[in-house]
Amino acid sequence: MKLLLDIAARLYPQWWRDRYGPEFETLLEDAHPGFRCALDILKGALLMQFKSPTLFRNATVGCILGLGIALAVSLAAPRQWSSQAAIQTSSLNPEVSGRLVGGSLYALSRAALTRVIRSEGIYKEEISRHPIDDVIVLMRSAIKIERVR
Repeated sequence: MKLLLDIAARLYPQWWRDRYGPEFETLLEDAHPGFRCALDILKGALLMQFKSPTLFRNATVGCILGLGIALAVSLAAPRQWSSQAAIQTSSLNPEVSGRLVGGSLYALSRAALTRVIRSEGIYKEEISRHPIDDVIVLMRSAIKIERVR
């Protein structure tokens, strides 16, 4: 928390930190502020920066604010898995082509999907609330195998 407070306090303009910095630091040490207070300090620093605008300062504050928002969104977003593969079968003999069809059927089997779910640690919330067979049905609905010409 102290690091977040230090970063927020450094965002105040230099003239403000020169005049009030030591007193402000003492106040923070005595008050032991929490996360909500840190957000208030950050808000005050940003407002004060925008009251004395310069292009460089506004760009810097905008970048910091954008990075903070992007970090929050990326941490809040659920992890998603994606995989694609393309296999050209026109040059394969019918036996090999048949094995590919059988392989795609195995890839959708309960055993294969259960192994992927457990080894990769995906669908954790769903497994905690539903039987594994329901989760496998959900996973199968997200898998698409299609023939491309």
